[in-house]
Amino acid sequence: MTDAQGTFGTQVTIPVDTEAGAHRIVVAAANGEAAEIAFTVVASGAATSALANTGVSSFSPVLGAALALLAAGAGALLFRRRQRA
Repeated sequence: MTDAQGTFGTQVTIPVDTEAGAHRIVVAAANGEAAEIAFTVVASGAATSALANTGVSSFSPVLGAALALLAAGAGALLFRRRQRA
């Protein structure tokens, strides 16, 4: 189904056992018009429930440090403003 501007959108799941390589999805309307999108599967294999390793073992220390720096900066700014007043 399309919206008022004729835009179509949907979410699809590519099966885990899809072969690597070029593929396409074609959507055909009842009036014979069609649209397609091409995509490439770069690797096939079993899905895992673990997140990909991006080099950061834990986000908590980074977030804590960022919040501490933000709080220190805000405190310094307030201190400076009170000194000028």
